[in-house]
Amino acid sequence: MRWLLAFLAVTFSTAGAELFFKDGTKVNADLFDAKPEGVVLLIQGKVYIHHYPFHKEAFAPPEHNAFDNPFHLPSCAPTRISYFHFAKNTQDDLVSKYKKVGTPAAIAIAERIESDKYISPKELKLEPAENKSLHWRAKVLKEFHYSFDTKKAVWGNNLQ
Repeated sequence: MRWLLAFLAVTFSTAGAELFFKDGTKVNADLFDAKPEGVVLLIQGKVYIHHYPFHKEAFAPPEHNAFDNPFHLPSCAPTRISYFHFAKNTQDDLVSKYKKVGTPAAIAIAERIESDKYISPKELKLEPAENKSLHWRAKVLKEFHYSFDTKKAVWGNNLQ
């Protein structure tokens, strides 16, 4: 029971957050299933799939499979967004919010966000490249078309 309360505090403590990405994207979303590895965003109850537009200051899209996508969404592309994709002001806001929650799970998330601030795209082999953004777009549109059609997910590019 205690674990459930801690999970709910971490999950719902940042509902309706205004989030800025390093690539210039801004979204208003609820944070869902926050973990030290990243967070799933929900917009009006739909899973937000970030479009990772090419930007020389941002990280390239992730290349790994997504074994923990929620709601039985395809696993070809992760819906969980790593904290290093967020702009510094968003990272700072999230750290502050998770520290206020104060549970061990929330503190672990805050610490991970703090360490992610200093990671470079080169360290993770995620240097920005236009071809990586185009490949991501093609993969997501192909694999998630049913999720978009049935309103389980929303494509970030459609919100801009």
